[in-house]
Amino acid sequence: MRARRGNPAGSARPRNRRWNKPPSDAAALGEIVVLVLPWNFAEGAAGALGASLVKPLIQVGAEMMEDNSRLSHRPVMVMAGNDALAKATVATLQSDLGFEPLDAGDLTKARILEPYGLVSINPALAQGRNWAFAAVGAK
Repeated sequence: MRARRGNPAGSARPRNRRWNKPPSDAAALGEIVVLVLPWNFAEGAAGALGASLVKPLIQVGAEMMEDNSRLSHRPVMVMAGNDALAKATVATLQSDLGFEPLDAGDLTKARILEPYGLVSINPALAQGRNWAFAAVGAK
């Protein structure tokens, strides 16, 4: 699976248009469905869709999501979930987008990841969004 950025070749449709159909219709169309909703609704939504839930922590601005190739290290993208196959799929997507996937564990860990996102907001407001966190291991 390869992640695609922007509009597919030859498509004049904007990719950010609103989906006005039930989430179950979206789930039937794709291998990965991205839901942007408050955390307290996420588990219920995944259950209603009959889907596995993987919570990624997105702690970078749109600029880094689009192109992070100029950074000295691959930025980290943390995730939590209970389904190993679903996490492997999300890890592939994260890697294809230029991020280093980091598995934080089961879905109970998702709640403790939320403050980490807030840690990135203050420096972004002060210094701009042309940076990202990296997880660097010892050689």
